[in-house]
Amino acid sequence: MAHDVALKDKRIARVVKRCQSLPGQELFKYLDGDGQAHSVGSSDVNDYLHNASGGEFTAKDFRTWHGSAAALGLFKALDKAEKAAITKTLANRLIAEVAQLSGNTAAVCRKSYIHPQVLALLTLPDTAKARAPAKPIARKTGLTAGDSDFLAFLKRLK
Repeated sequence: MAHDVALKDKRIARVVKRCQSLPGQELFKYLDGDGQAHSVGSSDVNDYLHNASGGEFTAKDFRTWHGSAAALGLFKALDKAEKAAITKTLANRLIAEVAQLSGNTAAVCRKSYIHPQVLALLTLPDTAKARAPAKPIARKTGLTAGDSDFLAFLKRLK
């Protein structure tokens, strides 16, 4: 599946440009000591994440975090009346927006990349919506506002 992504970080843009110049169709490749190109697969990424974090994280965990934070942000952007009487059509529109951001279908996004409690905000009565962050919270270093909101949301679930 092709993705059209804008990069604002010049250092990352340079790395991606160098990857594009390597032979083959895959974007992410590396050259070994003998100059041979090797594709970077999902197991390579997951091994790196495991080693870098010291935890049992995979790329799917990061996709789920991103999808959940995006869905929560879209929910928070609704006006009070929309939040109080969310419709199936509106919920499906929000999920479709998250799917577009992640390059997935709405069905895959709903099933795999939005935290069940965030999904509940879109589909359950107002009692579930009470757990939604009502006001902005202080951002933690290195996190976007959406990431900070999602982290606060998860802490409220405990």
